[in-house]
Amino acid sequence: YDEKVSQGLYDDFVAALHEDFKFDPVVPLEWFLKFEIKQDLREGTVNLSQMPFVRDFVEECGFTECRSAFTPSSPGLAPGTKWCPEAGSEEQREQVKRPYRSRIGSLLWVSRGTRPQLSYITGVLSTVLENPGAVHWKQVDHAVRYLCTTMNTGITYRRDAPTGKLYGAVDADFLPNYGVEFENFKSTTGWVFFYAGAAVSWKSKRQDVIATSSCHSETIAAFDAAKEAVHLRGLLEFCGYPCEGPTVLEEDNRGAIDLSKYPCHSERTKHWGMYAIWLRAAYERRDIVLEYVATNEQMADCFTKALPGPAVAAVDLRLTGKSKEKAFHEIRRNRTASSEANFVVEDGLSDEHMVELSNLCIPLEGCMSDRGE
Repeated sequence: YDEKVSQGLYDDFVAALHEDFKFDPVVPLEWFLKFEIKQDLREGTVNLSQMPFVRDFVEECGFTECRSAFTPSSPGLAPGTKWCPEAGSEEQREQVKRPYRSRIGSLLWVSRGTRPQLSYITGVLSTVLENPGAVHWKQVDHAVRYLCTTMNTGITYRRDAPTGKLYGAVDADFLPNYGVEFENFKSTTGWVFFYAGAAVSWKSKRQDVIATSSCHSETIAAFDAAKEAVHLRGLLEFCGYPCEGPTVLEEDNRGAIDLSKYPCHSERTKHWGMYAIWLRAAYERRDIVLEYVATNEQMADCFTKALPGPAVAAVDLRLTGKSKEKAFHEIRRNRTASSEANFVVEDGLSDEHMVELSNLCIPLEGCMSDRGE
């Protein structure tokens, strides 16, 4: 870390902003493009939230009083094009009247800002903008109800976080039940990177090529995540915080891990092209290293499929940088508020689910402490 370089970079950044915006660099930044920014220098925390935007969006949708939803989408459902209505049908004429594109645009903005939990479902729903059906519209409503239920959720970065260095998690859902028969053979990539105790970059995307095995789909996903790792490492070095050692990518497929380290030429891998070779080169340069993590501890799982309530709540601890105690408090507060407002709690967390969440958090916290070594 070079203080002179960092200060010079900051001065240039402020000068560039002054060309288009009027502001006082001495006063701490509190708002930017409807992002609420709370800085606590004493505690060493920065909290990012889109609550003002979310509140206006929920009110625009008429969901200020609605059923509570504690998951971004219905667990196990992948609303692809097989749910699109037939041309000229009554369902299609009804859906044309609804602001589907507008709501998807707002959900995308939130998912790319401070709500990584919404990345998977917004990506799925974005594939049917030309011809959405009733099932898709219902899932949009579900996502809006989730935003209403978790309106105060943001991302908190901590100076003293145990995850002091950059690391990530990557996963792939091989041949998901997604869409009609002829588009059902492309897997889904999901990855997320953490720094200062919370998520800093994430992605959920259908793969461009058709994977022929689970190891193949995981290798393609790891290739995509490794590219982001190289970019983030360069960005941190440019800002005066170079990474020491390779960036860890948590992976739950041992075959993909072995292929990233050792050459392999077989009937099953000879058609893969550059993915495994580039990944192995990144490993040899010490840019990245894939480490095994159990599937139930995989933080990128929520970017490849719709998870049930307890799993979503457990993953939320790591994505947003919240402590387990604060997460429990928010869940119980939302349940109480829903009860007082005579809302119907749907996809909520029962007392049994809370116990299950507590059990899930034990390995997650252990995994967090390991990254701080």
